[in-house]
Amino acid sequence: MQPYSSGIAYADQGGDFHGRKILIVSDRPPAAKVDGLYGEVISKSIPAAFLSHSRYRFQVQVNPVRKDKQTGKRVAVKGRADIAQWFIQRAASRWGFDVDLPGLQVEAMEVLQFKDKAGRQVTLGKATVQGLLTVTDRQKFQHSFHHGIGKGRAFGCGLLQIVPVVDALFS
Repeated sequence: MQPYSSGIAYADQGGDFHGRKILIVSDRPPAAKVDGLYGEVISKSIPAAFLSHSRYRFQVQVNPVRKDKQTGKRVAVKGRADIAQWFIQRAASRWGFDVDLPGLQVEAMEVLQFKDKAGRQVTLGKATVQGLLTVTDRQKFQHSFHHGIGKGRAFGCGLLQIVPVVDALFS
């Protein structure tokens, strides 16, 4: 689990001529209005029961990095197979869930470069990971959902987008 979190995790869903959709999970309510300047705020509460399922389909944009043991610097994990392995290891040990291997997909890998607020060069590798997960540690899983996973959360990585899998819907 992360020692510090801003209380906000988000994912930019893209947009078109009419607007942009940004999903946000926050530990506090949003501003009541934005005066029409930046769009419309639609706020929905997440019922506690939503996080009580044992299996979910998921999608998450991650910044796959490892810390170099000699330099202490973050090093990008590259390639679909290595990113998948990186994700599987962290899911089980840090995020409270196991991943169904046959359905795991790593897509939309990209590298962004930009300057941060202090003017320093930032290089951010992103990959979209999706598949099926099984909750193994409910507390870690709920923390992962509410606070995001991995590095790069300030840049739109880490929001765990989930849909419960209901096995026997009509039984």
